[in-house]
Amino acid sequence: MHVRAYPRTKRHFALDFPTSQDHNPFEIQFRSPPPPSLDSGKYVREYDEVKALGSINSTARTKAQTDLANFYTDNFLALWERTLRGIANTNINNIGDSARLFALANLAGADAIIAAWDGKRFWHFWRPITAIQEGDTDGNSKTAGDATWLPQIATFTPPYPEYPSGANSLTGAMTRTLERFFGDRMTFSVMSAFVNQTKTYHRFSDMLTMWSTSESTRESISAQRTR
Repeated sequence: MHVRAYPRTKRHFALDFPTSQDHNPFEIQFRSPPPPSLDSGKYVREYDEVKALGSINSTARTKAQTDLANFYTDNFLALWERTLRGIANTNINNIGDSARLFALANLAGADAIIAAWDGKRFWHFWRPITAIQEGDTDGNSKTAGDATWLPQIATFTPPYPEYPSGANSLTGAMTRTLERFFGDRMTFSVMSAFVNQTKTYHRFSDMLTMWSTSESTRESISAQRTR
């Protein structure tokens, strides 16, 4: 397995996170598998996909994909707490059951974030803005670099390693907890403060799929964060 760490992402990596740095998980502990090797066919396929779909000037990305990426650029912690409140207010009329839902969802979410930041610190994997701009230096002749490449939302490249994804890790934990609590079929709304819009879903699994899609469209290179 050939995995290199790249400290040259355009901002210095910030590996501290208030809920994860050196914290023990509440329930489970695991480390994500490694990101794709830079000389693998999987890496080349995902590199080319992100380079085409994730570019600020992409001609391959649809309007629906652009809108979805913008929607999920909201702060994912705030977005999920907002969503939980809406689901509880609409579907639970007992304060004890509501407290149980929040406890289960946030314990699962905390463990997911702890595991994600453990993986980020361990694998220290470069983000697409660096991977694509410096693609000619990665030792793979099939990844053509573009020194001018910028992601769709150029001001939102986070200052921490790419892999695994914190957003998808949290979303996977939350949607699975909600599915176990209510069952997969439920109509619920998600509000994005970033674009001041609301989306309605009819299955918890649909939101996980949509989040993963928006991550890939925006700026993802590896088979990311709980996808």
